[in-house]
Amino acid sequence: MTCRYSCLPKLAGILSLLFALPLAYAQRPEWKPIAELLVGSIGESDPVRMSDVMTRCTALNMLFAGLSRDLAPDMVQHYQNEAQTLIEQGVVLESNMVKQRTGEAADISALTATMQERVKGMVRGYNDWFDANKVSDGFYITKDIELEMDSCKLASRFVHQL
Repeated sequence: MTCRYSCLPKLAGILSLLFALPLAYAQRPEWKPIAELLVGSIGESDPVRMSDVMTRCTALNMLFAGLSRDLAPDMVQHYQNEAQTLIEQGVVLESNMVKQRTGEAADISALTATMQERVKGMVRGYNDWFDANKVSDGFYITKDIELEMDSCKLASRFVHQL
C-alpha cells in the first residue's frame, strides 16, 4: 500500500500543527546519530531503523523550515517539501510493518496520529539541542547538527529514488 497521494491531506495537517510548537530549553537528546541509523537500516534493510530516520529527518526539516522563515523564505518550501516526502515514506514503512506483523492493512489515521506525536517529540528534542548548543557554544548549529542534516539529505535522496 502506498500513501503518496491518499494520505496527503492528513499528513499536511501534521506539518501545520508542528510549526506551532514552542521552543523549550533542555539538554541534547541521547539519540543515535542519523548517519548510524541510516547506514544500518540500508545495509540490513531494517524498516524500524529506517522509519526512525524518516521521523527524525521530518522533524529536523520542519525545524529548519521554521528557522528559515525570516532569513530565507525561499528555503521554507524546500524544507517543508522534504518533511512531507519523508513523513509519507515513514507512514508507508510503518504501514508495511503492521501488514507484516498482523497480515491486515494498517489504520492509516492511527499511524498518522502516532507519527505526528513522534515528530512533535523529536522537534522538541531538536529545539532543546539547538538551545543547549547556543548556550554552550554560542551557535545553534554545530558539527553534530550539520552531520544530522547531511544524513537527512542522504535519506531524502534515497527516498526520492524509491
